[in-house]
Amino acid sequence: MGHTYSINNAHVVYHTGRRIIRESELERLHAYIATLARDYRVRQVLVGGTADHIHLLGDFPMDKAPADVIRAIKANSSRWLRGLHSCYADFSWQQGYGYFAVSASIRLDVVRYIENQAVHHLKESAAREYERMKHLHEIAAYGEAYKV
Repeated sequence: MGHTYSINNAHVVYHTGRRIIRESELERLHAYIATLARDYRVRQVLVGGTADHIHLLGDFPMDKAPADVIRAIKANSSRWLRGLHSCYADFSWQQGYGYFAVSASIRLDVVRYIENQAVHHLKESAAREYERMKHLHEIAAYGEAYKV
């Protein structure tokens, strides 16, 4: 049994800083983030979101810390946006992110959720969504102990 197998599916959510992303650039940004994730060997990548936040679903590699992968994706995508247009000259992502484990049994539900972000956010703000996700994953119950 000389093989190691793993699945490290996670749903990552992070928000913009002071700027929002123009609707006309969202699709390109999502594609760029997906390419970055694949470059860092994240498998089964799906990227979505709206003008003020990103959802990234993927199977993260076991030989790299997820924090390092996410930090690199955020840094490179913000650099890319700053070079895209002068309106993003001071663009940055908010510090931090949510990293939520996803079991194989609900992965398809998370895929559908990410694919339907525009419709979903007609009913719920991104801030409320993020708090609900933290509550669902019981992060609020642990408070400061689970902040990195």
